[in-house]
Amino acid sequence: MFGIQAGLTALWRSKGIEPAAVVGHSMGEAAAAYVSGALSLEDAALAANFFGEAAGMAAGESLMLMVFLPLAEAEARIGSWGGRLEVAAVNAPRMILVAGDADAVQGFAVSLKEDGVGCSLIAGGYGGHCRAFDRSRGLVEALNGISPRASAIPMYSSLTGALLDTAEIDAEHWFETIRQTIRFADSIHAAHEAGHSRFVEMSPHPLLCSAIEQTLEHAAEPVVAVGAMTRNRGSLADVLASLADVSAPARTLSSGFRERLAPLGPQQRTSEALRLVLAEASTVQGGRAVDPQRPFRESGLESLAVVRLGKQVAEAAGMNLPSTVGFDHPTPARLAAYLVTRAFPAADDEIVVPSGPDEPVAIVGMACRYPGGAADPDALWRLVADGTDAISSFPDRPGWDPADVYDPEPETPGKTYVQHGGFLEDATHFDAALFGISPREAAAMDPQQRLMLTLAWEALEQAGIDPQ
Repeated sequence: MFGIQAGLTALWRSKGIEPAAVVGHSMGEAAAAYVSGALSLEDAALAANFFGEAAGMAAGESLMLMVFLPLAEAEARIGSWGGRLEVAAVNAPRMILVAGDADAVQGFAVSLKEDGVGCSLIAGGYGGHCRAFDRSRGLVEALNGISPRASAIPMYSSLTGALLDTAEIDAEHWFETIRQTIRFADSIHAAHEAGHSRFVEMSPHPLLCSAIEQTLEHAAEPVVAVGAMTRNRGSLADVLASLADVSAPARTLSSGFRERLAPLGPQQRTSEALRLVLAEASTVQGGRAVDPQRPFRESGLESLAVVRLGKQVAEAAGMNLPSTVGFDHPTPARLAAYLVTRAFPAADDEIVVPSGPDEPVAIVGMACRYPGGAADPDALWRLVADGTDAISSFPDRPGWDPADVYDPEPETPGKTYVQHGGFLEDATHFDAALFGISPREAAAMDPQQRLMLTLAWEALEQAGIDPQ
């Protein structure tokens, strides 16, 4: 990761983009120190290697969970886990990373989902910034010879959440950086207060842009947060598209879209809206054209790119659109039609036929998954009609050892004292390609979300609805 971050920075610099400041985040603090001039390439590589070795020691016994709660609520919830869970990072006001013992993190995730709280396990196989990293203190001796210096570029540290005196980043600083809570949101606030409003995440898989946007959502002036590249899209054209995003003057919202379309007829309105969508989609694609009728994912836009497209369309049209607009209306033509509908919700040329209050609701499609092999409504009916007992012992699945889940003591956190229950036979089966989701993204998804996508598709199929 360090090599990619340093390389991306060098590429951007070769195109004339020089960093006015740098912000570290956990392992990325080593790259930030190198780019700022605080460490030589050799010393920064030693710090990055220290991170890697420490993570390797913590792998398998710890995990990390993104929790979508304010910090105070997250801290209150982990307080009952007897020190087995810690706040690993405050990425944004409502994006809190919690890390700790693997079974405790898994149990905590279950309790959050039962309460309807959003959370997501972080891929990687280890939990950073928790007690699992205490044993790596002995590794820090390898950093005693590094020679930090005052940096030419201001560096904001995720350890302190503030501007850092880089001449003081000794070996102990690097241990504390992997052990203590990451204060990324504070770092972003500090950088913004110093006048920085355009942020570029130097990563092959940007994850922090949304955290930056949430942290600065109440800023008086527009804030730009882009990734240096998008996962699995690392061509020069893709990098140049990100360069254009951060280099161009920040656009302010305009309400001219509706005024331009007002004198036009229905077809002309849709055509103008489609031109806007296609232009923005081409920008996101680095200048490549997009088919108006094909889903965005089939045109090469991954999840983050679709979110980015929705934001750009919202800015260009001067509308407040939901962040999911590109998923809710997944082709340029459908998104254009939606824009017209939003701009003219009660247009004279539209015919609305209201339904009567007593009109019956027709169920035209169903899908379900239940224990006992009930994989569709027909199988569920047979299970009930036959009086089948769907309760079984714990299933033996890859990555899940029933022995690790069971504990005879009912009060043990993250464990269950029963050894039987109702289980879905194909809970781990998911056709990621069908939904345009990469294997890595699918593995990081909540299993319930994967199941819901599958059931929604099956319900549409059973209803005979064209998936296009």
